[in-house]
Amino acid sequence: DTAALIRFREEWAKQGRSVEMMTKPEMNIIHELTHVFQCGIRIGLSPAWLAEGHATYVEDDLAKVWDYRNRAGEKIPDADGAISDGDAYGRGWLFFKYIEETCGAAKVREFGDVWIAQKKSHRKAAEQVTGKKWGDLKKEELEWSSRFLKASVISSGKASSPSWRYWAMAVS
Repeated sequence: DTAALIRFREEWAKQGRSVEMMTKPEMNIIHELTHVFQCGIRIGLSPAWLAEGHATYVEDDLAKVWDYRNRAGEKIPDADGAISDGDAYGRGWLFFKYIEETCGAAKVREFGDVWIAQKKSHRKAAEQVTGKKWGDLKKEELEWSSRFLKASVISSGKASSPSWRYWAMAVS
């Protein structure tokens, strides 16, 4: 929860450790509000890793992606693979970042509309938004995600995803 995160950050800082790449409390609030938004429209959103990835993408904080990158190394499961709860945030973020980078930010919002509001499966939503068959899309996304993590393009605690603009469009 957010209070525990604040206490943890304070203790970490007292020990002289850097909190620069640690999830900021305000980002955690945005993350949790995204879940409120998701569940307010569609209860039982699945898969869970994608719901967490969506909230991580919207919060626009890469601490969870850094952590995933450091733990996953070369072994990234594809979108139909077993994705643990701890890996859900980073792996899911990569899926949304892939859509943004290959199709544009508007397609991320469209995916959310189709998946959450229209209640289609994530596979059908991804096919509709990208125009690609699920098998081809998940292969391409896995290759893109692997290259992205290997390239070390995550250079700061701030993502380049247009999350605030996404939220403005989502709630309007």
